[in-house]
Amino acid sequence: MANKWIGTVLPLLLVCGPINAAVIIWDDPVEVNNSQDVVTEGLFIDAVNGAAGGGTSITVNGVTFLAGNLLSGSSSVDLFPGTTGDAAYDFLLSSVDFGAGAPIALGDGKLIAGENYLIQIWFADTRPNRNKVFMTYGDHVHGGNKVTLGGGKAHYVIGRFTADATNQEITIMGEGMDHITAYQIRHIPDDVTLGFITM
Repeated sequence: MANKWIGTVLPLLLVCGPINAAVIIWDDPVEVNNSQDVVTEGLFIDAVNGAAGGGTSITVNGVTFLAGNLLSGSSSVDLFPGTTGDAAYDFLLSSVDFGAGAPIALGDGKLIAGENYLIQIWFADTRPNRNKVFMTYGDHVHGGNKVTLGGGKAHYVIGRFTADATNQEITIMGEGMDHITAYQIRHIPDDVTLGFITM
């Protein structure tokens, strides 16, 4: 597994030259299903949910998402009025931070350069007439390495990267205000096999 990461990510790093954020290799977005969506493989580093729930941390599938202000504001509007069958996951999906699309630093300063990590990002807005609302998440420096979520659905996406700093910068690009529901980062040591990801 580790050799494939090096073979995929290292050439991109060398071609791009000096950078401020590592290259993220994104999987395809996945529509949310149940609390098992929340990845537990690897070692927990950091997880944050939007502050819309009154600044309350929430634990889903054993992962605690701290309440935080990732962008400049948060909303009390429930952007996920549906249900996954799990109240904690519903709460997580109902939270959102919004603001300008300046890069945000994720990882709480705990990343180690040269180590492999997984990032999981959620964006949910399933209210009526939101089928034209999309959010694009990128690894800040590398314009082609981005993924788009939304379209009136609740999605998550998984990306993999080899850290080059203590944080990973993400840029959010939306139409109007930029939004993010939640994220987590996990350290993936060389001896951890991710059964849900084809490496």
